[in-house]
Amino acid sequence: MSLRRAMRRWIRRLRSQRGQAMVEYSTVTFAILIAAGLLVFSLPINQHDTIAALLYKALQTYVDSVNFALSLAAT
Repeated sequence: MSLRRAMRRWIRRLRSQRGQAMVEYSTVTFAILIAAGLLVFSLPINQHDTIAALLYKALQTYVDSVNFALSLAAT
């Protein structure tokens, strides 16, 4: 699939209400996931931290961020 064709599909989805919601949701989710990942990698790493503990912190930060974003949308 060419870039031009992908951009046309993306713009078409933005024009429809259902597609716009899907694009907005995926964009916000991607941004929150990147922010949560950057937060975890910026945390100081102790000798006792395992990869599982760091991934759990990232998951918890992601879930908290999504809950915060949804609470903003509900108000």
